[in-house]
Amino acid sequence: MYEETISLNVAKDGLESFVICLALGTLRSIRDGTLSPDVGIWTLGRPIFWSQLGEAKLVSKEVLSVLQSADELSTLDAELNREFVDGLISKLERRLERVAEPNWYAKWGAPAKGS
Repeated sequence: MYEETISLNVAKDGLESFVICLALGTLRSIRDGTLSPDVGIWTLGRPIFWSQLGEAKLVSKEVLSVLQSADELSTLDAELNREFVDGLISKLERRLERVAEPNWYAKWGAPAKGS
């Protein structure tokens, strides 16, 4: 199944803060019950999302670790899951405090042809 895609270009200097903000919003929504834990698995936890970030060292090891941990979100019961998510959120918040460029710049690209 192919879906039409639109590119989002994020400046390299702000990429880590962008990824952290994206992950924080997703994890907080999971913790608050707005999103199912499965959403974390199929967004943040997908290797296609985080592998290039790690290979190119575009985010810190802490952020990469949180993204990789997202695939565990649906294996825990509700109470343990909340504690687990709180821990991931805390890691991201601590990292965001230390990011040199907490701002991010992004712009939308044209829809991909043939997708």
